[in-house]
Amino acid sequence: MIGTFIRRPVFTTMFVLLLVVFGIKSYPNLGVDLYPDVELPLVSVTVTYTGASPEEMETLITRPIEDRVSQVAGIKTLSSTVREGYSQTTLEFELGVDPREMASEVREKVASVRRRLPDDIDEPVVQRFDISSQSIAAFTFASDSRSREETRKIVEDVVKEELQRVEGVSEVSVVGASLRAIKLIADPEKLNSYNISFQTILDKVNSENINTPGGKARYNDMEITVRTLGKYKNIDDIKNIVIANQDGRPIQLSDVVKVVDSWEDDCCICPPSRSPTTPPTRWRWPSPSATPTATSSTAIPAGWRAPSDRIPQPPCGAAGLD
Repeated sequence: MIGTFIRRPVFTTMFVLLLVVFGIKSYPNLGVDLYPDVELPLVSVTVTYTGASPEEMETLITRPIEDRVSQVAGIKTLSSTVREGYSQTTLEFELGVDPREMASEVREKVASVRRRLPDDIDEPVVQRFDISSQSIAAFTFASDSRSREETRKIVEDVVKEELQRVEGVSEVSVVGASLRAIKLIADPEKLNSYNISFQTILDKVNSENINTPGGKARYNDMEITVRTLGKYKNIDDIKNIVIANQDGRPIQLSDVVKVVDSWEDDCCICPPSRSPTTPPTRWRWPSPSATPTATSSTAIPAGWRAPSDRIPQPPCGAAGLD
C-alpha cells in the first residue's frame, strides 16, 4: 500500500487534496455542544435543615450520611460541604461505573440512615451530576412601578410560559426575588412577663395552620364528610391565635409578638439593576449541536418580547416591566 503511494506521486497528491477538501467542507457542519452529554461518575446527597449551625449539621447529618454511603463499592473520593442549614456530600466513583446504578445504591443507603437524622429536616436529595442540566442563558427582569410579588408572578405566568414554547428550549426555571413571608418579631420583655418562650410560639403557630379530617356525619340518608379547617386565611387569623391562658385570660399572639406581612430576607442582589426584586430566568437546550443553540441564544435577547396583551398594564404614567 505504501509502495503504491510512493510510485504514484500524482495519485497521492490528489488523494490528500481530496481529503483536505472534504475536511474543509465538513468542518462547519461538525456537531459541537457547549455542554456535551457526558455522564460523570458523581453523586451528591444534599440535606437542608433551617436554623442549624455548621457544627450541628456536621454532627447530626453529615457524619451519619458519610458513614453509611461509604459502604458503597467503587468510591474514589468522598467529600462534604457544610454550611449553616446546608450539607452536601459528594461521592466520586471510578471511571467506567454506571452513575445511575450508583445513585440508586446511594439512595438506598441514605434511606436506611434516615431514621437516625432529625425529624424536621428537609428530605435528603440524591442526584447525579448532569452537565447537560446546567443553564446556558440567564436574563433578569426589573420594574420600578410594580411590586416584587407582581413582577415575579408575571415572570412565572407569562415570560416562563412563552420561553418554554421557543424551539429547542428544554427547561426554564425562575429563581431570585424573595417570596412572601410572615415574620414574627418578638418582644423579649413581654415574653418574660408572660413567661412564654419563643419556641412555644413557633410550635403553636405551626400546629394551628393545618386542616384535619373530622370523620363523617349521617343525617337520614345523607352522609357528610366533616373537616376541621385551620389553615390561615389572612394575617388576622395569625394575630388572634391563643398561645397561653393565664388566670383565665387568654394571651393572643399579637399581645407578645408583632406579626408582619413581609418578604423573605434578601441574601443577594442582582448586579444589572442592583435590585433584590429581580428574578433571573434561565433555560437550557439538550441539543446535539451548539450551532442552532447559539443562534437561538443570541436571537432571543435581541428580538423576543413577551406578548403585551398578557401582561397587566401599570397605572397611567408608570413604567412597565423592563
